[in-house]
Amino acid sequence: MVDVPEEADPNTYRRPASFSRDPNKYVMIPANARRRHPLIEQRLRTWPSLVKISLQQDGDSDRSLGIVTSGVAYQYAREAFPKLHS
Repeated sequence: MVDVPEEADPNTYRRPASFSRDPNKYVMIPANARRRHPLIEQRLRTWPSLVKISLQQDGDSDRSLGIVTSGVAYQYAREAFPKLHS
């Protein structure tokens, strides 16, 4: 437990905001979107090189249904569809 003096100002414990306003970058009205589109296209071209794809197949499982997921959702899918990995 932390003891905080009653006369303490709650604003003294907050970090100053570090967000910089840039409407041209963050407000996607059509005019801004047209200017940002080449940057987005370039990012999309570089993503495949950043992603490692690992397809996990569980033995001789039923191939009539496939689920693409990761993390907690993967564990949930294994529990919800036990026939897929039996």
